[in-house]
Amino acid sequence: MLPHRTRSEDFYRAMKFLAAGVDTYGNAVALLAVHCAISLTDAIMIGCTGKRCNEEDHRAAVRALSRLCGERRLDADGIKHFSWLIERKTQFAYGDRRLDPDKDVKSAVLRADRFTAWAYRIFPEIAKAGQEQ
Repeated sequence: MLPHRTRSEDFYRAMKFLAAGVDTYGNAVALLAVHCAISLTDAIMIGCTGKRCNEEDHRAAVRALSRLCGERRLDADGIKHFSWLIERKTQFAYGDRRLDPDKDVKSAVLRADRFTAWAYRIFPEIAKAGQEQ
């Protein structure tokens, strides 16, 4: 779990750092937002179930996280932000149109912010992993 959470934090910090230059680094910022959420979801799934979702289609991770929240009767509201990012992953990485700094990039950062805050609130054990060392 810890390597995935650490990777998520690295993606998050890089996303926030580069977001100041959204016109220059917009594509990278949007992809960092997506990968931050994917890695954090991996950390949650490993921490709670012992395994992450290994599907090629990341929508399976959205479904797995939804199932986990349902089984544990947890607030699943933050999953909508993860889903939004996953729905745009291919567009952000391979799309033919230039990303709009406000519509696409800033929205991706906002969604990553909200998903991360939700995840650490709902799964505090993930946030605290590795801190006892």
